[in-house]
Amino acid sequence: MTSATVHDGFRLGQWLANQRNYQRTGNRPMPAGRAQALTAIDPWWCPPWHLTWQRYYYRARDAAAGRRPQAENGFNVLDDSGVVDWLWRQCATYDELSEEQRQLLAGIGITTEVARTAREHARTASKRSAATLAADGEDKVGNARRAAGPAAPRGRRRTRRAAKPERPREPGSRLGHRPDLRPGFETALAHARSWHAEHGHLAAPRDTLHDGYPLGWWLFSQRNRAKDRARRGLPPSPHLTELTSIDSWWNPPWDLHWQRNYYRARDHIKAGRPFDPEARIPAPSTVLGTWITRACLQYDQLQLGQ
Repeated sequence: MTSATVHDGFRLGQWLANQRNYQRTGNRPMPAGRAQALTAIDPWWCPPWHLTWQRYYYRARDAAAGRRPQAENGFNVLDDSGVVDWLWRQCATYDELSEEQRQLLAGIGITTEVARTAREHARTASKRSAATLAADGEDKVGNARRAAGPAAPRGRRRTRRAAKPERPREPGSRLGHRPDLRPGFETALAHARSWHAEHGHLAAPRDTLHDGYPLGWWLFSQRNRAKDRARRGLPPSPHLTELTSIDSWWNPPWDLHWQRNYYRARDHIKAGRPFDPEARIPAPSTVLGTWITRACLQYDQLQLGQ
């Protein structure tokens, strides 16, 4: 539910939003037993990923109740277009989802095989659409030329373009940027180095400002571009190796929330604070303790890098 949800006059949505904030930030410790009570009602009341994802999952679960997704037909059996678009995105980014998210999707029929089928359907559909558009375009051009006849005059502007040789393109930058974009990239890179020197990582939240520079949004856009290239089977942009040289985990293959919690645990240990997972220290009622407990319980499901 959203933070605006009111149930029988009680602002339940805002109360749950507050509990999630306590759980995630650890600024105000949640009373003992409250997190366990909420988890008993809904294990995913405070998911490690964005709550919007969880809301769409429940919406997709309800829309797909009693139906097979039918990825080979483009999920056309579902009546909710928003859910269809969301399912397409999950299939396209399936390899980037956490194991827990994949398990949830499997519960509504989106398995690894279904995701692969959906991507194949998208590729073949786009090829068919492109071929249809090209054929229609050729037919229209051919009809127009036949209607104009062989004596149709050529315009002055078109004549000038034909007479003027095409300017050769400048060779691409080895860094993956046009020369005019390089100064902006260097500025962003300088802020990234400074942030890393202070915090020891580049897992900055999206709203992070560093000396007035929107570093969080810049890193977010670089991750999106890198993932988009990977989805299309393209090699990584050469200029992004400079970010990797600063932080080898600046764009991890798992959820960035996991990475941020890892750095919190690392800093907790470096600060000499109590740390004993077997004794459940830090306490599971804190964000850090919850993350450590979950990581231990799901250790066999983690990737090698994790």
